Amino acid sequence: MAQHMVLLGEEFSACSALLSALGNENRQAIFLDLLRNWGGLRTYEIAEHVGLSKPTVSHHLSIMKKAGIVSVERIGTVQIYHPNENTKPWKILSQLAWKAYRFVEEEASKETCQRMLTFGKERNIDGPDASN
Repeated sequence: MAQHMVLLGEEFSACSALLSALGNENRQAIFLDLLRNWGGLRTYEIAEHVGLSKPTVSHHLSIMKKAGIVSVERIGTVQIYHPNENTKPWKILSQLAWKAYRFVEEEASKETCQRMLTFGKERNIDGPDASN
């Protein structure tokens, strides 16, 4: 179990920028807006759609770009933002979520009965019908 925890921790660290970028409600709204408008949007368009100022949107887009989930294309002096077409970050995140799910599922099934027995013994509970 300790080895699995170490590996899971390393994978979480590898995904920290992506998780952080997705952990903010404003960035979630921006990303969903970009998904709805796959061809790309300019900063002011995103700002209008999500109800934020242009500087705030620019700040969030910068974080999302560093995390690898948003790309920018320059056309003359205009910057067009769109979801990054590189699917590797999403694959890594989905694998991490699956591993965490499996770990929790396996450990919960092993430990639930033991924890319930220990909990009951510590509180002198004989069974499910015992009174408080």
